[in-house]
Amino acid sequence: MLPNFNYDSALATKCLSSYAKFLQKSSVTFGLIKTQQNNDSSLITLALFGIVLLAFGKIITSSSQLDSTVVILPVIGGLLSQSEANGDNGKLQFSLSPTGELVTSIHDYKSSLISSAPRKPFSKMRIFIYMYTQRLAHAFVMWRFHSFVRDELKS
Repeated sequence: MLPNFNYDSALATKCLSSYAKFLQKSSVTFGLIKTQQNNDSSLITLALFGIVLLAFGKIITSSSQLDSTVVILPVIGGLLSQSEANGDNGKLQFSLSPTGELVTSIHDYKSSLISSAPRKPFSKMRIFIYMYTQRLAHAFVMWRFHSFVRDELKS
């Protein structure tokens, strides 16, 4: 919950939609990750040494003064995402309630590091690598993003 919080759905949408801009901060990604955003399609690409790690599709938003503000970033590909035949690669969702509760959730995302591809002999090693790299990096970035949104909404 955010202390001293006055809910403004337009400001909440702007803050939650600024995820790509936020990722460009060197204090968050240590300058290792670059982002590119195409205004026409709202495509966000995260790249490390020119390799696309994750790509997000057009931002989907919904909000009202009475309900939560929700911003959804559909995952459309990248090295860290297992692509599904039906095109549903998961989504990253941010929700902010009028009471100030900020929730980040990931739906239907499958990391390529622990995919169900037939690489069984390495599955325990891949899970270990995921647990101590991608999962921890994501937790750190989300913690920082929540702090960023809180600061933006308080000012």
